[in-house]
Amino acid sequence: MERRLIGTLMFTLIVYSPFAQATKLDDDFEEILFNLCVDFGSLPGEGWDANSLVRLNDLCLNVLQGGATPSSDYSSSSNIGSSGATGKTASNTAQLQVDSVKDRLAQIQEEEAIDEGGWGMLFSVQTGESERRETDNESGYESDLQGILAGGDYRLNDRLITGIALGYTTDTAEFDKDAGELDTTNSTLVGYLTYLPAANAYIDAYIGVSKLEFDSEREIDFQGTPASPVVFQGTARGDYEGDQVMAGVSGGYDWYFGNFSIGAFAALDISETDIDSYDEEGNTGFEFSYGSQEIESSLTTVGMTASYDINRRWGVLAPSFSVSSVHQSKDDPREFALQPSIVPGGVTTPLDETTLFIETDAPDRDYLITSLGVIAALNNGTQWFVTYEQMSSHDFLDTWSLSAGVVIEAF
Repeated sequence: MERRLIGTLMFTLIVYSPFAQATKLDDDFEEILFNLCVDFGSLPGEGWDANSLVRLNDLCLNVLQGGATPSSDYSSSSNIGSSGATGKTASNTAQLQVDSVKDRLAQIQEEEAIDEGGWGMLFSVQTGESERRETDNESGYESDLQGILAGGDYRLNDRLITGIALGYTTDTAEFDKDAGELDTTNSTLVGYLTYLPAANAYIDAYIGVSKLEFDSEREIDFQGTPASPVVFQGTARGDYEGDQVMAGVSGGYDWYFGNFSIGAFAALDISETDIDSYDEEGNTGFEFSYGSQEIESSLTTVGMTASYDINRRWGVLAPSFSVSSVHQSKDDPREFALQPSIVPGGVTTPLDETTLFIETDAPDRDYLITSLGVIAALNNGTQWFVTYEQMSSHDFLDTWSLSAGVVIEAF
């Protein structure tokens, strides 16, 4: 009787709460807390120890009574929307390595002749930043990416070069309103090749696999009410892993007018990312158990490029510019389930009432990529390159990346 009375009281207080929430995600988060407290009186007694009962009672009294007094709002305090960021950061870290491989393939197409035999050793570094705007379903964040790549390729004949590269990338995403952090590391193995079927034409391809590791922190700060001044503060931490496979093929044709060239190209890049389920750790009362995620991406790109060869005594300097239109045909909105960890294992609750179903945003299907680059091809066969890439016209993301490296003709 007492437990049911608490749930009824919470219903009255939450309806008239002055702390209206700004996003659909915040409302959903508030609703499952309300449902958990309403169900408190009817939940089976088995599995609930004294500590769990005290924590749940405090949760109901402090979070729902009077709407609670979070430090800024539910988005800052719960930050459940950060879950959707795992897929995007996994994609960004892998793409950073792929971009450097594509830079190498662009270098190959700049070479005037490709002789049979001979090795080339590739070394590059990458950096970049992304900013994600907050929406009803997902939290906003800013992230910094850093990476390194090393590999080598071999000239099988005058038309075909194949290679392999190993990469390691880190991404640190800091969520808006000091709501937490997500650290992502990505170890990547990529195989690639270039085939020259005819003069001025090329076909590139790559395939790769990645091992992903995630460390997440959600900052919790709910202040108690004057009538019940218990404070819920602390950090909910997650440690989990994932795997990714990716592949791509592209082709293009270049027209030369003396030292100046223009080209047209098209590409298809696909990937599948699987992220493991995990349980958060902490003692705030707001920890969750997260379901697994599967993210598919299929990008179709068409674009134009232009470059100019500047001859020097030491070799050739070739600045270039490209612009491309990208279409995402997959990466549909995903829904996955979060269970409050405060409910002990073995306790049965109505799934649709005490489970938070997170839904990610629908992707921006179409956006633009512009790129500026320069290749310095020395007479001894060594090639240096720098490439800057900028995403624009995207609904949610502002992203740029910078790659720089060298290819050394080994023998």
